[in-house]
Amino acid sequence: MLPESRFRAKKLAEALLNRIKKEAAKLNRTLNIMEVCGTHTMAIAKYGIRSLLPPNIRLVSGPGCPVCVTDEG
Repeated sequence: MLPESRFRAKKLAEALLNRIKKEAAKLNRTLNIMEVCGTHTMAIAKYGIRSLLPPNIRLVSGPGCPVCVTDEG
């Protein structure tokens, strides 16, 4: 089990975001990435990830994973 602090490493997050921006700058188009799971969508919203991405990377909410869309019954 990894310590939670590893998931909140500011320098690592900044390096990853810089790499994403660098790669996105090479594209001549918009890149659509689907978040399949509702839990992913909620985490993206909670942590403001959409606002950090370059304009040509678009996150699209998907249909939901089987766990998210199946009722308890």
